[in-house]
Amino acid sequence: MKNKILFLKICFCFLFFFLIKLANCLADDLSDFKIFYEKLHDKRKAGLLYDFFCLVDFKDIENIRSPFLCIASGDLVNVSKRGIFFDIEDKKGLQTLTQDEFIDLWDRGFIIAPIPTNVWCDKGKGDTNFYIIYAYHDDEFERWEKTLNYIFNEIEKKNKKIAYIDELGLIPYESVEHTMRFKNISEEEAFQEIKKTLEEEIKNIKTGVAIYDSNSTYNKLYTLLARNKVECYMEDLTYDNWKEIVNFDALEVNKLARLYFLNGDIGNYVMYKKIYIDTFWKLNVKQRDEHFAEQLEYLIKNNPDKIFFTIRGIGHLGLEEKLINRGINTRYIILGNDDLEKSLINQQIIQVCRNLDVEIPPDEELKLILGGEFEEFIRAYLMLCGRNILQAIAETKTLLSNLSKEKIRELFNEVKKKVSENKGKITDQKELYKLIYSIIEAEVK
Repeated sequence: MKNKILFLKICFCFLFFFLIKLANCLADDLSDFKIFYEKLHDKRKAGLLYDFFCLVDFKDIENIRSPFLCIASGDLVNVSKRGIFFDIEDKKGLQTLTQDEFIDLWDRGFIIAPIPTNVWCDKGKGDTNFYIIYAYHDDEFERWEKTLNYIFNEIEKKNKKIAYIDELGLIPYESVEHTMRFKNISEEEAFQEIKKTLEEEIKNIKTGVAIYDSNSTYNKLYTLLARNKVECYMEDLTYDNWKEIVNFDALEVNKLARLYFLNGDIGNYVMYKKIYIDTFWKLNVKQRDEHFAEQLEYLIKNNPDKIFFTIRGIGHLGLEEKLINRGINTRYIILGNDDLEKSLINQQIIQVCRNLDVEIPPDEELKLILGGEFEEFIRAYLMLCGRNILQAIAETKTLLSNLSKEKIRELFNEVKKKVSENKGKITDQKELYKLIYSIIEAEVK
């Protein structure tokens, strides 16, 4: 009996010691998280597009623009890249290391850094149970294919089934109206009927039958999914969300802003463009992503044998952060140019900043809005000249990069003058795009 009591006392001591150690580890872990999030908040409050993530391949650290924060040798350190060297600053001082030397010291865990493009990142602390490709819908499929093959291989390694969720941003109002009249049903019934038909088409891909899309990139995507007989789902766009979107679209606020732009009316242009950006973000990004997160959580809980992935517009960047509290650990990649801000049009920069609670200084937001319409015209012109979307965005950013807010204001008058002079000569959209492009090109020469 005494031996039993002694044994139980020893077990209790071991258990107590283990719980103390576990509590200390968790406290340290939570403390690290708290420190990281506080530092990240400071960066975002300063208007910087920084994020908190793990690199899937630690060698991708060479693709991170400096400066960034990480844990090295057990301490939180500031890191700045200088050519092939890493300047490491901590409470002990400054030291310069080669990449290999830095990697030996680095814990290879979370970092706070400018958001990288074209590298896989993890958000969350557990095993990956969701993949996102952030990309432009009219990007070249070849850029998508490599990332899709990576996802397929990763999911297969885990002995899970691959499941895809197709993005549904809108159902044209004209289609709903036609169904209402043809079947004599309510608007909501017509919407739900069309959505169900689209969903059945998407689900049919699992049988090996691809569906047609007017977008050639999506055509190739659906063919690849059908060839691999991937189980497919569709974003559950709600009727209320859809109704708000089509009602707002009917107001043609963006078209009105463009008319003020062409007339050189800066005040009204800025006012209507801001209304458009604010409302578009609220309806097409914030609300849709909230509904999508709910749908995704439900699908993951009810399909433990599957791992889901999606391709989402690049303006939705930040969704992965909203999924953490739902227990969803996301691996994601942004398909863009080498620099995130050279991959986003001005409107998307504002959107992504809002997604991530990055505070944009009012003057900076005004400059983004003022330059936004010039950017749209130039990008459209370059794409008509044969550039792909990412090439066009990069060239546009370079062209506009040296123009101050004051200079952009002056160019509004130049636009008004040139449009007035060429009234009657502009026969199509390309001519108008070319005219705006020529104004900027002449200015930066």
